[in-house]
Amino acid sequence: MEKNYIDKPESPYSVHYRSERFFKEPTDFKCHKHLEIYILHTGSASTLIEDEIYSLESDSLVVIKPFELHKTNTDTGNKIIRSNLYINMDFLLEKLGASDIVQLVNPFCSSDFASIGKVYLAHEVIEEIDHLFKTMAEEIKNPDSSLYICLCICKILYLIRRQLTKKEIPSAYLVESNPIRQVIHYINQNLHGNLNVNNIRKELNYSKYYLCHIFKKYMNCTITEYIQNRKISLAKKYLAGMDESITNISNMLGYSSQTYFSTVFKNITGMTPNDYKKHISNR
Repeated sequence: MEKNYIDKPESPYSVHYRSERFFKEPTDFKCHKHLEIYILHTGSASTLIEDEIYSLESDSLVVIKPFELHKTNTDTGNKIIRSNLYINMDFLLEKLGASDIVQLVNPFCSSDFASIGKVYLAHEVIEEIDHLFKTMAEEIKNPDSSLYICLCICKILYLIRRQLTKKEIPSAYLVESNPIRQVIHYINQNLHGNLNVNNIRKELNYSKYYLCHIFKKYMNCTITEYIQNRKISLAKKYLAGMDESITNISNMLGYSSQTYFSTVFKNITGMTPNDYKKHISNR
């Protein structure tokens, strides 16, 4: 069971400043309702966000919007130092409320805006954001710090959004691995259909062995595992934001039956779709 797939943290925001991580084994897929801002301080890795793969090196910053499927890949035995900020955007809007704040946060949480992924930022801007992370990590222990934390978060979002408006993200930031990107893009364009390895390899004109081998080698997961996790990440988004029955969501995602959909959902998240809907509505 991929327990880290369940939404976290329980609090409206959480900061992990310059924590070390050793990769003893391949990472699992993740998907949560919080906006995540991730800084890689030292080390190297690649990260999959929805249908794009980004190459990460020191001082890389990544934005992962709510309910976006993501997965970090690096060589087993590697060590990285990273900082993570998780934000419940509903809480931020309720806390601050002004129309200017709504305009600021919309690109980070609204499905009307494209996925953000890796953001190119000047070194001095990364240093400024790093200082804000450190300040929040210290202040979060203070029970009266929520407003101050929210203002720090807004400054971080402002610094990132200012760069996004410049549209200066180099295309080289995307990992060039054509067969893998072709598979991922095909899956994401056909998420509501009956996807399997055979129809993907026929459509893309690759042998089944080659496609499965190269995907597993690079992504540390099988094509079927990616399909299942991608569909369930979308199901979580539908369960959180749509007034649709479990049966309708199952049909929308191309499952042969609600029973099979519920089995896959529970295998990945540890919860049934009904339990997840209750869990997310109570937060």
